[in-house]
Amino acid sequence: MEKLFVGACIPAHFRSFTLDSIRQRAINEPEKKAAIDAVEQWITVGYVEDPVTKRYKSGLVLAGDYGRGKTGTMTPAIRHSLEQGKSGLWIEVTDFVGAIQSGYRDGTSLERLEAAQKVDVILLDDLGDKSRDGAETDDRRRIIYQLVNYRHNNGLPMLITTNLNGQQMAAQFGGRTVERIMESCAWVSMGGRNLRRE
Repeated sequence: MEKLFVGACIPAHFRSFTLDSIRQRAINEPEKKAAIDAVEQWITVGYVEDPVTKRYKSGLVLAGDYGRGKTGTMTPAIRHSLEQGKSGLWIEVTDFVGAIQSGYRDGTSLERLEAAQKVDVILLDDLGDKSRDGAETDDRRRIIYQLVNYRHNNGLPMLITTNLNGQQMAAQFGGRTVERIMESCAWVSMGGRNLRRE
């Protein structure tokens, strides 16, 4: 993975994050409890009960404004998978799409996409950006669709953080992509104070 994606492993800033350390930072913040509990459930039993549909899902989306602790809360889940001997890929979506697009020149784009499609567990950090107005380019939408569709069809877990709601994500990446995410992943909101400002 490291050969295909620079920085594919967990970034140094997040390596020490645990659910206990997240809980400690989020004391007295009920807006973060559901997200922390969902990650704990995923680590413990391998699925999450969707708060809306009450169906069990193999993946998880944490959605909320910038700085709420989504990435730090999700990181223990992929770290747990790696510790269990599973293959995992922790990537920021912008970096991932850029790596695929740069691979058009050197012929590595398909290899990179297939690695992300087939890895046991993937954490897609920062899927979408609410500051963008309108849809992504057709090429960027196609890349994300191919990744999500493959993992959805093969029952492979996706851990996703985003600052978008479902409607905003559909506007950026298309309804087909979002429907597959929602069918595969429990969608949990994460609010509370901005932890980056502390």
